[in-house]
Amino acid sequence: MPPKKKELKVENHPFIDKFKSFFAIVSGGTFGYISSMVMIVLYTIFFCGIGLFIVDYYNKEDTTYFEEIQNGQYIGMIFIFIGLLPWLHTFFQGFMMESGFLLAERVIPRFLEK
Repeated sequence: MPPKKKELKVENHPFIDKFKSFFAIVSGGTFGYISSMVMIVLYTIFFCGIGLFIVDYYNKEDTTYFEEIQNGQYIGMIFIFIGLLPWLHTFFQGFMMESGFLLAERVIPRFLEK
C-alpha cells in the first residue's frame, strides 16, 4: 500500500478560492491601468515627436527655437499641443489645488473672525 500524501492545510482553507479570485481581479485591474497609461504615453510621444520634428525642420539656422517663428513651426506647435492634451487635466488639478489652499489660508479666516 503506497503511503498517503499529507494534504496541505492551505489547499483546504475555505477562503483560498476567494483569495485567488480577488488576486485575479486586482491583477487584471492593475494591468488594465498600466496598459492604458502606456497607450497614452505612446500617443504623447508620437504627436510631440512629430511636432518637435516639424518645429526643428522649419527653424531658421543660427536662431533658437521660437525666436523667429516660421509658418511651419505653428503646425508643429499644434501637434505638440495635441500630444499634450491627455495631460491637461494634471495642469488644472494642480492649479485648482493651489487656489483651494490660497482660499483656505486667506479667505476662510476672515469668516471666522468676530
